[in-house]
Amino acid sequence: KKIAQRCNFIIKTYRLNILGVPFQEFQVNDTDTLNTILELIDEKSMFEMRAYDNKLKNVLKILQDARLVIAMRLHAGILASLVSTPSLPLSYMEKVNSFWFESLGVTPLNIYTASFDDLIKAFNIIWNSNRSPQKLDLSLQDESLIRNILQA
Repeated sequence: KKIAQRCNFIIKTYRLNILGVPFQEFQVNDTDTLNTILELIDEKSMFEMRAYDNKLKNVLKILQDARLVIAMRLHAGILASLVSTPSLPLSYMEKVNSFWFESLGVTPLNIYTASFDDLIKAFNIIWNSNRSPQKLDLSLQDESLIRNILQA
């Protein structure tokens, strides 16, 4: 419900289309979660969902074409950083906090404790600067390295 409220705010305030991209289909099915969010979106034409895709090149293309990524999944944030797409990392577990802080010195917003104002403030900072906090410096040519990072 909170995520849908934030999406509605972003749609109304910035007139941005939101693309929901599932990154997990097993333990927790992201597609089910995105469908729940879609039901709560006021302007459904502004919220598009993609099917789960495990082909790295397809996912990188989606993230590279985005103007900004709000990354609830660690993988989305890592891949957005690899293709230099501005991203706002959200955290739902300790490994996410640790990765962002230890790798880039960034403290992600905790989805359980961050207020609506915290999220909007962070979104505005990244949106107005049009850049991520930092970029991961890894070669996209080394697909095996990327896959190993994502499986960690």
